[in-house]
Amino acid sequence: MTLGSRARPGSLANPFLLVAVRVALSLQAAGVYLPPLRDLLGTEPLRPTDLAIAAVLSGLGHVVMRLQARLRPERLPKAGPPAAQGR
Repeated sequence: MTLGSRARPGSLANPFLLVAVRVALSLQAAGVYLPPLRDLLGTEPLRPTDLAIAAVLSGLGHVVMRLQARLRPERLPKAGPPAAQGR
């Protein structure tokens, strides 16, 4: 969802965001699939079908954000009359 809510998806304006997302996904996967962390955290590996369901559902937020941006583009507020300066 983080990547889907960006104003310019796919841009590298903030490369640290992509690094942060990758690190977070790696740590989550490590907590589920590495035996020492599995024992420490009390997790168990996901079955392939459960992993596929989780991947599809996690991508759903990105799809919704992109659809919303296309169907209801953000409009800039109309400019009012200029303010009087130093009278």
